[in-house]
Amino acid sequence: MSRILGIDYGSKRIGLAVSDPTGLIAQPAGCILNTDPETIFREIKSRIEKWNVTTILVGNPLRLNGTAGTASKTAVDFARMIREKLCIPVVLWDERLSTLQAEKLMISGGIRRLKRRKKIDSIAAMIVLQNYLDFTNARQTPEEAL
Repeated sequence: MSRILGIDYGSKRIGLAVSDPTGLIAQPAGCILNTDPETIFREIKSRIEKWNVTTILVGNPLRLNGTAGTASKTAVDFARMIREKLCIPVVLWDERLSTLQAEKLMISGGIRRLKRRKKIDSIAAMIVLQNYLDFTNARQTPEEAL
């Protein structure tokens, strides 16, 4: 079965998460440093091949009022480049407050500040991807789920 790769695009790090083959559970999958585009696309392509990814989900950091700001426009441009460069379907998904949710989740889990800093982008990507999976799975009828 195929998987979905979730991406939380950031100016310093790009958080990654991947779904299980059934499309029910998201798990963190590390980060890529946001350096040059060629390195980023090479890293993403290697994960696509490694995990048999058929769709990429890019978090869209809309403002709280739902409008697109600078960060949203950057994420949209990044998603467009992935689609063009890697020839794979890309979905944009609202990621408002995902980093805050990731921070709270790690604090409640007792993870120290230094470890949180290293993992927050991947955990945020996991939260965004899990929200997408929950939404799409809830929309299926029982017959479609079989």
